[in-house]
Parts: sequence; structure tokens; C-alpha cells
Amino acid sequence: KCKINYAELEPRTFSFNSPYGACPDCQGMGELEAFDYDLVVPNPEISVAKGGIAAFKNASPTSTKLYKSVLDTFWKQHGDFSKTPIAEIDEPIRELLFFGEKAHDAYALSIGEFDEDDDLDADDNAGHDAEEENASKPQIPNPESQNVFPGILKLLEDVYQSSKGKKEREFLQQFRGIVTCRSCGGSRLRCEARSVTVAKHRIHEVCAMTAEKSLEFFNTLEFPDELRQ
Repeated sequence: KCKINYAELEPRTFSFNSPYGACPDCQGMGELEAFDYDLVVPNPEISVAKGGIAAFKNASPTSTKLYKSVLDTFWKQHGDFSKTPIAEIDEPIRELLFFGEKAHDAYALSIGEFDEDDDLDADDNAGHDAEEENASKPQIPNPESQNVFPGILKLLEDVYQSSKGKKEREFLQQFRGIVTCRSCGGSRLRCEARSVTVAKHRIHEVCAMTAEKSLEFFNTLEFPDELRQ
């Protein structure tokens, strides 16, 4: 058994205007401000090793170390595609690399400090102001303790939200935009509502039909006797 329990269905379950039915990630809007893949990877013909992930450029030494740690873990688990043009990486691996596994929250980064003996050369800090030098740093995940890969976009979101360095946040901001919510696919509804079907159609799919298709759907809709009330 899947061991998943769902609350009893109510009319408000199917309303994105209600907190009971709205997708929790986009608050029922169907879209949200987040890192945009097309901005993060402006030229997919370039490999990761050659700078294909534009948002990784000009990163602080702390973030650079974090990015390298996470990528090294990914290459170790799924094969090293760092020198392969991003567009040529097999789609399932590319999806996993940038969007992560569904349970990405299990990989959420925490805020902490590096070990005291983890020195950074003065040259490494060139170009970063005092504010960034004193900012809280994202903690590098332990590759052995992480079971779920978050995806590059989730990783960038964690760094963006946790960074107190104005310069780094301003740099990362340019890679953000209004994107379709990946959790609900733009349907604006939570997963429980999207799991219910009538004649193999979900409510948001019916709402997206043209008037003609909708009329045809309802005119041909039939229910077993035991479900008619």
C-alpha cells in the first residue's frame, strides 16, 4: 500500500481561491517568481564545465565551493556529463540535474558556517565587499547523507534566499522571472484536487476545454446508477 491518506473531498478542495484547494507552492496563482531555466542556461550548446550555467559565474568563493560540491555528488551518482553540451545530455538526466527529484525538500540547505580551518585566500575574496565577506554562508551538504538531489534551480533558490550579500543577490536576481509553477503545472490546484478524475478528466482539464468541447463532454457524461444522486 502507498500509505497516503487524503482528506475527505469537499467543494473547496477544487477551488484555487481556497487554501484547501490552492497549490501550496504558488498559492493558487499557477505561476511564481523563481529561477528561470532559460535565463540560467542561455546557451544550452555549452557544457557545464565551460560555463553553461550562467548563474554560477561571478559567484562568491563560498557559493562556488557549494556548487562544486553538489555537482560533484551528482556526477558521481549519475555519470559525469560536465563536458557534454547541456542540450545533448539525455532529457531525464537533464531534468534531474536542473529540476531535481520531486522530494527536493528533503535536500533543503541549511544556513551555517564552514569549518574554522577552511581558510579562503585573500585573492579569492577579491571583488566581494565587506558585507558579503561577513554574510552567513550556505552550508555544504554532506554527499553521503543526502538521498534526494534538489536540482540546480532549487539550489540557486536556496543560495538566493539565504545569502545576505547584496552583491550576490543582485547578481542572481537577473536569472529570476515569472515561471509556470512546476508543482501544479499551472493548474493552480493542490495535488489532491488534481488526483480526482471524472470520465478520465481532471477538473482543470475540463476548465481548459473550449466551449464546444466542454458541451460535448457534459452531454456524453454518464454515471453508474449507484453514483447518481
